[in-house]
Amino acid sequence: MQANSTSNLSRGGGGAAVARRPRRAWHLPASSAPAGGYLTVTLPQVAMLWVARREKQIGPLAFRVWWAVLEMRCRRDVAGLGGGAAGREAYHGVAELQRLLGVERGPGSMKPLRAAIRELEAVGLLVWSDTRPQLATSPDQYRGDTDGVFTFLREVENRRRLLPVPRRWVRWLAAGQSRARSGAALVSLIRCLYVRDKRLDPNGSWAATAAGPLLGLSDRSLQGARRELVREGLLLAHATPPWYLSRYGARISINLRWGGASPRAAGGEAPPRLREAPQPRDARARSRDQAASVPTPHGSGSSGRAARSGAVSSAPLHEHPSSSSKEEEFKHQQPPAGEGDGVSIEKQGKKGKQSERRHGLHLRPEDLRDENLFAAALDRAVEAGKVEPGDRGRLRWWGAREHALRITAQKGGSPLKLMAWMLHRRRWDLITDGDESDALERRAAAARSRSRRASVSSPRPPQPAGGGTPSADAKLLASARAACQRHRQGPHVLHQLLRKAAPGWTPSRERAASEELDAARLARVRAAASLPAMVELRDQGDDCMFLK
Repeated sequence: MQANSTSNLSRGGGGAAVARRPRRAWHLPASSAPAGGYLTVTLPQVAMLWVARREKQIGPLAFRVWWAVLEMRCRRDVAGLGGGAAGREAYHGVAELQRLLGVERGPGSMKPLRAAIRELEAVGLLVWSDTRPQLATSPDQYRGDTDGVFTFLREVENRRRLLPVPRRWVRWLAAGQSRARSGAALVSLIRCLYVRDKRLDPNGSWAATAAGPLLGLSDRSLQGARRELVREGLLLAHATPPWYLSRYGARISINLRWGGASPRAAGGEAPPRLREAPQPRDARARSRDQAASVPTPHGSGSSGRAARSGAVSSAPLHEHPSSSSKEEEFKHQQPPAGEGDGVSIEKQGKKGKQSERRHGLHLRPEDLRDENLFAAALDRAVEAGKVEPGDRGRLRWWGAREHALRITAQKGGSPLKLMAWMLHRRRWDLITDGDESDALERRAAAARSRSRRASVSSPRPPQPAGGGTPSADAKLLASARAACQRHRQGPHVLHQLLRKAAPGWTPSRERAASEELDAARLARVRAAASLPAMVELRDQGDDCMFLK
């Protein structure tokens, strides 16, 4: 193993003529080896693997098999059996591959594995052998999109170096992760883990806006995946100044002492399982009858739900929905049964209205059509904890509706079910910039319509200039806005101030106070300029003027 000596980065490449970089305050100290050891791969290998998955030439299971084979080869090398020395020949069995992937042995469990191996062999990434499986090391061996591989490598700095990968990370990738989590992990390794002076330097930085187009992932999904990796302990995030964040990205360190937060993450004893071979129709009928006859403490009416939630299910071997399965994903938006608090969806069936439990919040078809009802549903969602309070949560709520309406208009289905599924799974990464723009335009149009109706129905504003006293909520909101504007703070600080000053503060109170402030400001402007009744103004941040 050797450090890179031909670096094109200003980070420092490890050459003899390059002085050692000074250690910064936020840098973690270098380590001789991470917990559990590490192995090295070349960046062309990583580029070929990711391009094959991005272009859908291999599936999620084949991606996992590649990492499992890498771990199997490393085990033989550590044991001194890599080259078959001293007449001893290493054996790479599919049973060990099953254990690394977390696949239970049983009827039908070998078929998906062999199909995944054939996918890797078809694109030239793997030559399977029971004695010595070979992984492709050069783009010349790759039978896929070589232009995409070279484009990937051109965007990677220090592309000629060996990439160190902790073996626990290898087993974690083999256990099965979503495409965004896998991409965030690989970008973190490429940008933040270097071999310098025979020691691992785990510090670096990267921006989702730069890595997203290269990986074929959205910025939102990469940022969310990076936050998940920080929460699970694989990455360590450091405080980053705004100027550094906009120029280089977030400061990240690889946690070389990470031991795995769960059996699934560490490739342990409780991994996802393969779907077993389909049973005959009569066997399935007998199993349903037996499940329906199981007594439950809640009576016979809940026996089906208890049987579904209590039985050990055999989930299909694919991880978090990726872009390769988006089309199928939008057609089957049934969240798992037996969830504790669900969204209740009311729909019109053949026998009248039926209510299907989804997760704790009652949504009706008319809620998506009426702006006032949809805003009231937002308050219920915030109180139920399904949407975070503040501008970010509101934008997600309205963007989810636009996404559900757009997808169901293209592919059919119920927008209410799709939106409920997004709330249940918290799939905010599916919301595009276009959905958010449409949501903002719809809200602006609704606000203009309400303003016209209010001005026509009641020419006198509710808070005339110089007359009337603002409510306590309006005074509190105006003071908080003025403080945030004076100190240049964002909406999150505004909501913290409001909740601290009024523990019972709710989004509905904030909306009512904001409308009162807007009406007071509009009345002042009309009185000062003698404008007609139909006047539309935009918020200029002077909400505290009526207090003077």
